[in-house]
Formats: sequence, C-alpha cells, structure tokens
Amino acid sequence: MRVATAVVAAVILAAASVLMASSALAQTPDEGVVRGKVTMVSAGTVLEGAVEVELIVLEASQVTSTVKAPVTNGTYEARVPATGARTYVPRLTYQRVEYFGDPVRFTATEKAATRDFAIYATTDRADVVSLIQTIVTVVGLDRAKGEMGVLREDVVSVTGDRVYTGGASGVTLRLPAPEGTTDASDEDSRGTFANGVLALTTPIRPGEASSIITSYLVKYDPAQDRYRLRVTVPIPAQSVVARVPREFARKVRPVAPAEQVDDQVLRDDARTVLYIVRTPSRIEAGQSLLVDIDGVAGALQHHPLTEQPGVSIAAGAVLASVAAAGVFLWRRRPLAA
Repeated sequence: MRVATAVVAAVILAAASVLMASSALAQTPDEGVVRGKVTMVSAGTVLEGAVEVELIVLEASQVTSTVKAPVTNGTYEARVPATGARTYVPRLTYQRVEYFGDPVRFTATEKAATRDFAIYATTDRADVVSLIQTIVTVVGLDRAKGEMGVLREDVVSVTGDRVYTGGASGVTLRLPAPEGTTDASDEDSRGTFANGVLALTTPIRPGEASSIITSYLVKYDPAQDRYRLRVTVPIPAQSVVARVPREFARKVRPVAPAEQVDDQVLRDDARTVLYIVRTPSRIEAGQSLLVDIDGVAGALQHHPLTEQPGVSIAAGAVLASVAAAGVFLWRRRPLAA
C-alpha cells in the first residue's frame, strides 16, 4: 500500500513538474535577433579599435534600456526579447560620429532583422567643407517685447569620403549670430553660444549635401521701427538668402550689394508670402548679407505656422514650434512664384 501510494505521489509530482516547466516556457517571451555587417567605406583605411552596435530599447516611446553587441570581423549579432511592445533602434558610434539603423519591431512571424552599417573615417581638414547656401527666415515677431525669432539653414557638403569632425575641439562650424541675439540653439542642443557666435559640433558627412538648422532669439529696439538683419558666413558661400514674411514688415530694404527679388509664396502654404533678399553672387568667409526690416514696432505678431498668441519666442522654442508645425515648410524647398 505504501509502495503504491509512493508511486502515485511520484507520478503526481512528475506531472506537476512538467506543467510548471510548460507554464514557465509559455511565459518566456520569444527571442529575436538583430544582426548585420559593419563596412568601412573610406578608401585606404580600416576599422580601428573596439567597435560595438548598441540597440536602444524603446517602450511606449520611452528609452528603457540598451543592449550592446560587439563587432567581430565586420559583423555583429544581438539576441533580445521579441515582444511587440518594444522597438529597437540600432546605433553605432565611431570616432565621435553616430550612425543609426532603421528601427526594428518584431512580429509574430518576423523574429529576425538585418541592419547593416556603412561608416566613414574622419578628417579634421576644414578645407573639405563647402557652404552651398545659407537661408535665414524670420519666423516669429513680438513687437511689444522687441523680440524676433530667426531660423537659419546652412546647406553644406564635404569633398572626399571622410566625415569632417572639426579636430580636437570638435567644432565644425562657427556661425556668427544676428546682432542682438540673446540665445541660440541647434537641432541637437549641443552647440555653445558665446560672444555672438554659435559653435557647432555637428559632424558633416560626405555624400549628398546636408542641412544644419539653427535658431536665434533676437532683441531689438522697437522704438526704432527698423532692424538690420545681418547674415554672416563662416566660410565662402555660393549664395545667401534672407526671407521675411510680408505680414511681419512694412517693407525690406536690401543693403548693397544685396538685392531684392520677387516676393514668393511657400508652395505648401499659400498664406505665407515672403519678401526675398539675396546676394547676387558668391561671398567670402566673414562677409555678410544685410537687409533692413521696416515696420517692427507695434503689436504682437506671430506667424500661424510657428507661434501661438501669448507664447514667448525663444531660440529652443523656435525649433520646437517650427518642427511641430512642419519644419520642412520653412527649409530649403521649391517656392511657388
């Protein structure tokens, strides 16, 4: 009798163990894998030092953790929980330059993703950088406070197959701010504003031209009813353009050799008619486009795309509000005649 009871007990315990193990396995999330190749595309060089790919874990749009995977013989692989609640963003940092892969989100049927990286060596030679065009747009005006929000876009390119990182200082561009600037910011909020100059550490990559976006809070004297906008380039520029919404000014007066051309309308927003002033030809490092903006005294004026009544203008807020309203409306896009 005792033997039979012991046998039954053993069978029950074994069955319970199987059930518990099955339950534990059912609660374990599926495993997903992110893998890929890392290729150095700059001629005459190879990957140097320890390199790793980092998966940034996002849950409900919040960064919750990271997973690191070393690069060995030009490849990497990371195994992570394949839960649908997570998004993984691959990032690789090489010689102070960040590279991002497309986000990865696993599904019930897709448990593997490939994200390859093509990376570049770096250079500290400033002469590889070209400034194709600088476009400055007035995007906010508070006449009562004598404040103006200005957005600047510098379209740059790099000759060769290396990323320009600015050398030991890490500064890639030093942008002179408009007169009266009290605050300045860049998209990454990594720039340093001091003594009227915004120093940027944004790496400038080879290949297609790229845009560097900065914003400025400018104080002026509304009693003068005129503000002279000065746009100065740090390196030679093929073209400099200033744009002022017509609702912000009574008129604009270009200072020679700058010239005013026909007003233009943003293609994606017919409400925005712009005064356009430009340089007639290439200008050299340290030279400026000058334009007097008349009619800056009076009541509060906000552009409907960028500011809401009662919201103060600030350099960081300019970028945030323009981005929320559609930053591409303001950036280097074709303008309708």
